[in-house]
Amino acid sequence: MKQQADCLQGDKKRGKWGKEMKKTGRRKKYQLEGYLYLLPAFIVFAVFIAYPIFFTFRTSFFEWDGFSPDMKFVGWENYRSIIESGKLPIALRNFVLFFVFSVSMQMLIGMILAVSLKVQTVFRTIVKSIVFIPVVLTPVVIGYVFLNMLEPNMGFVNTLLRSLHLDFLAKSWLGDPNLALGSIIVISIWQSTGFSLIMYIAGIVSIPSEVLEAAKIDGAGAVRSFIYVTFPLLKSTHATMLILSAIGALKTFDITWVLTGGGPGNATATFSTLIMKESFDSYQQGTSSALSVVLILLALVITAFQLKLYNGKAGDVE
Repeated sequence: MKQQADCLQGDKKRGKWGKEMKKTGRRKKYQLEGYLYLLPAFIVFAVFIAYPIFFTFRTSFFEWDGFSPDMKFVGWENYRSIIESGKLPIALRNFVLFFVFSVSMQMLIGMILAVSLKVQTVFRTIVKSIVFIPVVLTPVVIGYVFLNMLEPNMGFVNTLLRSLHLDFLAKSWLGDPNLALGSIIVISIWQSTGFSLIMYIAGIVSIPSEVLEAAKIDGAGAVRSFIYVTFPLLKSTHATMLILSAIGALKTFDITWVLTGGGPGNATATFSTLIMKESFDSYQQGTSSALSVVLILLALVITAFQLKLYNGKAGDVE
């Protein structure tokens, strides 16, 4: 009897062990299939993202025209060159100015419009459509439209000013180094305010109506309710807008290239316009790659800040 019991117990153990082996085999099979499904995406990432970044980083330490098979190693010389020539400081300065003035005005105008259009009416739909239209237009098309409008002699803006006997206000908007960047910032505000409007409308809709009603019962008027209730509760929308706008300002190219090409001089130069000029005008792939590496590092810093911000919020929620 004892031998039979031991045999039965052994059979159970072997059967259990066999089932576990089958489960393990199926699990490994499914894992392998999962990796195979990821393989095409990994290949695309490796070929079109990882390798170009590595190649750019490597090229930044060489002097190379982009055509010759010979590449002369110069170490950190390219980085020193973009600093001493003023290219990197100019790109950083214009990025900061563009980000501070363009983004702040986009957010302010979008938020004011969103608060003003809280009530669902036909008028709200019309205004939203008008303000949002520039967002979906191609930046190159917008650039050429404003290039004609801001033309100093026959452009619409200066012609209108002269017809109003305001000739002293007619300027070379894109040819004056003191006005060119400001003109591009104004155009950028016009183009991107619609996106800010939509983001803030979504944020305001997510605010519980009970909170706003409680503020109204406590005697808070429209202004105080906005300052002490609506504005603080839109904190996540503010953060999202800042991060997205920072990345957008960092990679600004289309409109600037069409309107000024980064000029006059380098008054409106951005990282992208400088990289384009160094690569295809001066054939200095080394300095172009050095600027690209700095651009990548700035993007990584912004991304790290974004992840820290959202992870912190997730922790607060938990």
